[in-house]
Amino acid sequence: MKSLRFKSAIMAAAMFVVFVGNQLSAGGGSQSGTSSAPAASSVAGKSIVRVGIQFDPGTLTPFTARNAGMVATYRSLYEYLIDRDTFGGEMVGCLMKSWKQVDNVTYQITLYDYIVDSAGNKMKASDIKFSYDTAIASGTQPKLSVIDTVSVVDQYTAAFKFKSPLALGDLEAVWSEIPVITEAAYKASPDKMATIPISTHAYKVTEVSAGSKIVLQKTGKYWQTDTSKMPLAAKSNVDTIEFHIIREAAQLVIALETGAIDITANIGNARQVSRFQPGGNLANNFTVYNYMNNPCYVLLFNCAKGNVFADNGALRQAVAYAIDTKGIVDGVFGGNAVALKAVGSSKYGDYIKAWDSKPYYEYDLAKAKSLMSQAGYPNGGLKLKLLVTNSEAIVNMATIIQGYLSQIGITAEIVPYEAAMFKSLQNDPTAYDICIDTYASTDYVVNIWKLSMDSRNYNGRTVNFITDSKLQSQIEQSSTIQGHTAANIDALSTYLNDNMYIYGLAVDLGFVVSNKRVTGILLDSRNSVIPASCSYDFSK
Repeated sequence: MKSLRFKSAIMAAAMFVVFVGNQLSAGGGSQSGTSSAPAASSVAGKSIVRVGIQFDPGTLTPFTARNAGMVATYRSLYEYLIDRDTFGGEMVGCLMKSWKQVDNVTYQITLYDYIVDSAGNKMKASDIKFSYDTAIASGTQPKLSVIDTVSVVDQYTAAFKFKSPLALGDLEAVWSEIPVITEAAYKASPDKMATIPISTHAYKVTEVSAGSKIVLQKTGKYWQTDTSKMPLAAKSNVDTIEFHIIREAAQLVIALETGAIDITANIGNARQVSRFQPGGNLANNFTVYNYMNNPCYVLLFNCAKGNVFADNGALRQAVAYAIDTKGIVDGVFGGNAVALKAVGSSKYGDYIKAWDSKPYYEYDLAKAKSLMSQAGYPNGGLKLKLLVTNSEAIVNMATIIQGYLSQIGITAEIVPYEAAMFKSLQNDPTAYDICIDTYASTDYVVNIWKLSMDSRNYNGRTVNFITDSKLQSQIEQSSTIQGHTAANIDALSTYLNDNMYIYGLAVDLGFVVSNKRVTGILLDSRNSVIPASCSYDFSK
C-alpha cells in the first residue's frame, strides 16, 4: 500500500515559494500607484481576499464539462482524491490516504476514515463510487473513459478497474479530475449543487451573484487537522474568498489599481502588465509573478512522400539553424518568453535539466548555409508554404521566421487560417511545407511528444506524415508507466533532435499580478490561482 502523505512541513514551505517553478520573478518599482480602498484586508478580525477572474463558471455543479470559469474556481470549491504539489510531480493524497495496485488493470484506494463534508455527512467508499459513476454517466468527462468499473471493497476502500493497462499520466488524471462529494449532500441539493456546493473543502459558498461574484467563507471545521497530510491546495490561509468576474482585461487592470481586487492571473497583455513591473508607475504597490505557460510553440516539417523535407534531414536542420529563437522571444513576446532547448519546456515534471546546457540548434547562419548545400540547395531558390493559425502571436512569429529563412535563400509564403481550418489543412500533405503549432500537457513532456509524434493518433504516421518505427517504439516505451525513465526520455529527445522532425521554438510567460498583501502564490496545473493557499500579510 502506497502512502500519499506529504513529505514534511519544511518541504511544503519551500515548495510554496517556488510552486511548479512557476514563480520565476517578482519585482517592485520606483513610483507609487493609486489605491482607493484596499481589497485584501481584515474586517472585524476576518481576512478577505478578492480574486479577479475573466470567465463566469455558469454553474457550480461538480459533474459537468469544464469551462474556463470552472477551472478558475473549482479547486476552491471541491476536493479530489489526490493533488500534485508540483507540476507533473508525484501524487499527494487529499481525500485518499493510500493506494495499491492489485493487478495490471485494478487499483485499490483507501480514504481517510474521518472525512466529513460541510453539511456533516461522513464520506465513505460508496461516495467515491457515486461520484465517479455520476461523472461517467454525464458523458462530459473524457478522461474517465479508461475506467471499466468503480466498486466498493469495504467502508473506506474502493477499487478502480480499468479497461486496459494504463498509460503514463492516466492514473493521476483519473484521480485528480473529478470532485468527490457525498451522495447524501448531492441528493439533498435541489439543483445538483449548481448554486451552493456541499463538499469536504475548508470553505463553503455563501453567496453567488450570477455573472458577477462568488463568495466563500472558511468553515472552521475542516476535517483534516494534521497539516503534514495536507496537499498545498488544502491550506486555508484566509477567512473569506471572493471571486469577481470581470470579463475585460482592461477592467481587471482598473480593478487592481482601485483596490477592487487583490490578485488576478488573467492579464495577458505584456504592455498592461508592464505598469506593475519594476519601472512601471504602479510597481511600488504591486507584485508581478511570471510563470511558464503550458503550451509550447513548435515548428513542424512536412515529411510526406514527395515533400522537399521528406528524407532530407540536412534541409530540416538548415531551417533550424537559420532561426534565432531568442529573436522570437524578443520580437514576438517582448522578452516575456523562454527559448526552448527541446520539444517541451522545463516546466514539465520529467524535463531533464541537463538539456538546458546542451546545444540545441543555436542560431548559426554559416552552418545553416552549409547544410543548405548538403541538402541540394547551394544557391537557395527554395519556396515554401508556412501554415499558421491567424492568432497575432503566431502570425508575428511566422513573419520573423520568414525573415530568417530569407537569409539562406528560402522564400516562405505565410498562409494563415482560423484554428479549425488550420487543423483540417494540417492533415493535407499538399497544404503546407512547414507549420507553426502549439502542444501542451498538464504533467509530462512525454505527453507533448505523444500528441504530435505518436502514430497511434494519426492512422500510422505522425502529425507531420512521418513513418518511423524506431521513433514509434521509443514513444510507446517512454509513455508507459514502467518505461517512463530518465534514460528513455533523454534517448527519445535526442532522437527527435537528431532527426529534426519537430523544432521547439519558445514558451511564453503568463502573469499573476497582486497587491503587496499577497506575499506568495500557488497555481494549479492549469495556471489558475488557488487563493486559499496563497500567503498573505494583512498588516500591509
